Amino acid sequence: MRRFKSHDYYQQVGDTFNMRMSPSCANPQCDHGTKISQKCCGECTTSTEDRKKVAVLDQKTGKPKCIAEGKHVYHSEHASLSEAAVREGILRLCEPPLTPEQAAAFYVSIVEIFHGKAMQLLDPWGHMWAEHDPLERVGFFNPKQDKLEEKPRKPNNKVLTYLPRDSEGLQGVNQKEAKAYRTLSCFMKHKDTAAAEIIEVALNKWCKERAAPPQQGATNPMASPSTPRRQAARVGNATHPMQSFP
Repeated sequence: MRRFKSHDYYQQVGDTFNMRMSPSCANPQCDHGTKISQKCCGECTTSTEDRKKVAVLDQKTGKPKCIAEGKHVYHSEHASLSEAAVREGILRLCEPPLTPEQAAAFYVSIVEIFHGKAMQLLDPWGHMWAEHDPLERVGFFNPKQDKLEEKPRKPNNKVLTYLPRDSEGLQGVNQKEAKAYRTLSCFMKHKDTAAAEIIEVALNKWCKERAAPPQQGATNPMASPSTPRRQAARVGNATHPMQSFP
């Protein structure tokens, strides 16, 4: 209640950025995202054998994670970044440097969204990558080919078929192009216009160096489509926010 009365709230600085989860091209002049199954980049045709990759660390031991064959499991450089690492990188780009009080009020938040089960996928060069697949461990039942064994008070004993990812039976199944998302946002604990401007410039520079585009529609100030009269009223309310009560 004391913090509520003091108006000590976190305020976002700059835009929200999308961190690339797919492996980046090995060509520094290209730096486009590539699919794990690709042999070459779709933009510059550079081989994906030496594309950027970071070993996945085991959460318990902190060492690189290995599968049964002794191979390391990799993911993209953006997927390996922690909030502390991103915060330190942005602080190093701040010009002029923030004061200790300003730096203590600066926070970084990374939100992750995954679609499907975690699994490993082998690329054409023998490297194992961490991936998520909505159809992983999902079985399909065809009532025309298999029979149901009715058991009282028990679910039907269905014969499930696990289809390969490149099977013709999955051509009619719609899947998302991206199956993992990470968004980056920065916040200030206190209202400090000077510090916010410095952090925003450093944040844009950090994201530009790593090809992290801003999230579309996250901070859109325009009102939703409506009648001209209602839309003008909404835009007027957006440009003149309500005053806070003491």
